[in-house]
Amino acid sequence: MESIKTDSNLRAEIPSQQSFKIDRIHPKSAVDEVSWIVDGVSFPNGTEFRCKYKGCFYYAQVINGALMINGKEFLSPSAAAVSITRNSVDGWLFWDCKLPGNSSWVSICALKQRN
Repeated sequence: MESIKTDSNLRAEIPSQQSFKIDRIHPKSAVDEVSWIVDGVSFPNGTEFRCKYKGCFYYAQVINGALMINGKEFLSPSAAAVSITRNSVDGWLFWDCKLPGNSSWVSICALKQRN
């Protein structure tokens, strides 16, 4: 438990009949910023993924160090792709991503080749 050091000379008067609420302010935790790192490629937290399979688009997002689809966590692009196709597929060729702050989609295979 965290403790707060106070100056004993610091005094504050609070009216006894006034109700008040103290909102705790938490610094952004490191967990909120965990990237998903696969085969040496780092996808920052919040990276969006999409693929098109049998005429439908499917979406996923990097959340706390994993690729998430409908609340399910995947540790590789291929595992996420197989969950959609129900067949063996190279996830690096299957997915496009949009990095946080970018407006365009790029093949994750292209990102892998840059590394």
